[in-house]
Amino acid sequence: MHAFLITGGSKDTRDTYIAESVKSWAVHTSDIHTISPDPLSIGIDTIRKIIPQLVLKPIASDVSVLVIRAADSMTIEAQNALLKTLEEPPRSVKILIESSTPDALLPTIISRCHRVSLGADHDAQQTADFYEMYKNVRNAGEWLRCVDSLIKNGHKPEDIILSLLTHISLHIRTQKDSFLYRACLTAHTYAESHVNPKSTLDSLWLSTSGQQS
Repeated sequence: MHAFLITGGSKDTRDTYIAESVKSWAVHTSDIHTISPDPLSIGIDTIRKIIPQLVLKPIASDVSVLVIRAADSMTIEAQNALLKTLEEPPRSVKILIESSTPDALLPTIISRCHRVSLGADHDAQQTADFYEMYKNVRNAGEWLRCVDSLIKNGHKPEDIILSLLTHISLHIRTQKDSFLYRACLTAHTYAESHVNPKSTLDSLWLSTSGQQS
């Protein structure tokens, strides 16, 4: 998948998702192209100007990245101009489309993207509690028991992953935090792709058990 529509959560959460995605792909700043409203909308000329740059070989990375911020501010003409690139994206390009109101986008734009829904803003205390549980678990058996208990109390595995993702995104301070965030980001992507959410959640702790702070 080359194009991702990032919605939900707070702007900070979406921005962190974008930053960590770019970091996980090891993209040099020279290969990052960013479009934002100027000042209130993104017009067709802006899209037409960026498209030729996307067919060029990345300068210092394996892929180049186009980030479209506040994509819902694109005019209808601009969205239509972007469609061809979404339908036939250059092999070496990733497109990250960020939007707080995706309903403002054309259905044809949405259908050509993998949607990453970061959800509504989560209850801060619940989110912190999930993180504390994750951080304090000392072995796989204890983690499995905690997860089973949460599920029995009505919490979905994908929501637990999302809560961890949300909490860590707001508290990234060290390389260890960044590693944990990328692990949660990967787990969330798997859950969104209908990989067994419970198995994904179990694997998350196992893959990061030496990284808890």
